[in-house]
Amino acid sequence: TCALPIYGAAVFDDFDGFSGTSLDSNRWQVVNQANGSIGVAGGTLTITAAGDWWEMSDTAASVVARTPVGVPYIAEALITTWIGKTSRIFGVRASTSNASAFLALVNDSDASNATIVYRDGTGQTAGWAGEESGVPRIAFPSLARFDVSLGSVTARYGGRIAGSRTVPDWTLTLPAFTASHGYTSAIEWYRVRRLPPVAPTIGRGAERANPGPGI
Repeated sequence: TCALPIYGAAVFDDFDGFSGTSLDSNRWQVVNQANGSIGVAGGTLTITAAGDWWEMSDTAASVVARTPVGVPYIAEALITTWIGKTSRIFGVRASTSNASAFLALVNDSDASNATIVYRDGTGQTAGWAGEESGVPRIAFPSLARFDVSLGSVTARYGGRIAGSRTVPDWTLTLPAFTASHGYTSAIEWYRVRRLPPVAPTIGRGAERANPGPGI
């Protein structure tokens, strides 16, 4: 459900209910602070930002996780405000550099669909999935989620896949929040669950071909 998780910090590998009146500086760092405003009040993180995550360098004010999350993991957030054409809100990044690789949720140009925007490598030109791609926007509050593994990210919005992308050796270990073009984003909570590593499988044919010592 979209309700506030009970005992979030105890249940998840990372959790922030945005309590208090300021951002937890042990958990988050602010990038491009001069290009927007960031506030915490009433259990909500609010970001208003000029610029965006686009082209070869990002310009929007953003809040980025301070500690990398080991892959594979799931990052989720409850969104209470996400307005504006082509506005970004929640993503995963390789670093705090403005030129960093990333994948994020973005509105299409009439804000009817939630889709993905991405930069495949440091300093490369960003791209997006295209107009009317992704999934239709739904009423707030709405759940956003990223399933992140080595070389692959799947973005979900409202329980449906908004987009996915695979880039060899992609390591997007820093969840982040932002806004774009003077619009405002609001997030009620954020949580991370680390997943067990996927063990390699060996088929029966491979076992016969490599019987091991003593056989």
